[in-house]
Amino acid sequence: MFDISEYKSKYDPEAHWELKKAFFERYMGEVPESELVCLAQTFINVEILGCTYPEETMKKLAEMREGIQDAIDEFERLKKNRAQKIMVGSHSRYKKDDQAKAMQEAKQGYQTRSGNPWEAKRQRVEEQEDRPKRKHF
Repeated sequence: MFDISEYKSKYDPEAHWELKKAFFERYMGEVPESELVCLAQTFINVEILGCTYPEETMKKLAEMREGIQDAIDEFERLKKNRAQKIMVGSHSRYKKDDQAKAMQEAKQGYQTRSGNPWEAKRQRVEEQEDRPKRKHF
């Protein structure tokens, strides 16, 4: 037996890791570690990223998929809930007003911190014009 957590990447989102972990747990002991690691990542690539592989590999993954159907159902439920939250959040009736207010505050903050940006640009150009010109040989 091996430690499954060794194969958790810092880049794996938690929901993806839970699905991969379920795959590991279900087939640990039945499949050699080196093969299981490859199959687990391939499974995630197919399920989440929509990748395709040779027919033989896809058939094997389809058979193995049946063994972790509960974990897949849970992943799909979480994915659906997340999509609903995004949809609800994006349809706020105050969204445009909030965006306009934020833009105005950002502009005021920018001008307060550095003065008028166009004025600063004009001053830099004038300073460059006052400098003596370099002689090119």
